[in-house]
Amino acid sequence: MQCGVGNVVTTFTANATITISGGTGTVRVAFDSSVNPAALKVYQGGLTLNCSGMSCNSLAGSAFGPDDIEIATATATSGTWDTNGVTDLRAIPRKDRVVAGTFMGSSDAGGTRTVSLDNLAFGFKLNPGLGAGLASGSTITPTNRVHHVTGTTTIQTIGVANVSDGELLTMIMDGVAPLGTAGNIKAALTPTVNTIVMCVYSIADSKWYCRG
Repeated sequence: MQCGVGNVVTTFTANATITISGGTGTVRVAFDSSVNPAALKVYQGGLTLNCSGMSCNSLAGSAFGPDDIEIATATATSGTWDTNGVTDLRAIPRKDRVVAGTFMGSSDAGGTRTVSLDNLAFGFKLNPGLGAGLASGSTITPTNRVHHVTGTTTIQTIGVANVSDGELLTMIMDGVAPLGTAGNIKAALTPTVNTIVMCVYSIADSKWYCRG
């Protein structure tokens, strides 16, 4: 028997057995797709079981988990398998098909599929959230969309290495650092301490438009 998870296919031998020595309930057999390669998993469901001829993870649970690929269930009464109590679930084809959509990305590595946000599709390249503090200077280079800015040196240029058209930058002014126009800032601005300055980048004229 073979199990395919992502682009990894694992082969299991056919001479595996599960024996019962006590209990009444339902055993559930599955592949665990959360590990690479996939492993066999047996939920005891109140039964006393033994796996042989295979490596299996025996659990006390009574229901399949979210990462399981179901193989079969079997019922037992008073330590004996029930006649016609086996349900083969391999005939039920199942697959969660993940397709990269608008602003989303999808990639496979081993037995894992990773779904991610495509920030380039959004048109924004600066990292979300608060970045490290920036010391004011003739040129500052943001890496995130929000930064604390310290010092009082006039800022003439805001770096655009990781910036797209329409990018929004928010500066939290911990000091009184004026914005000058000798570089790529459109209009001069003198903020006050403990306020924010919001800037939008325009590729059309390669300028930051800022307001306090």
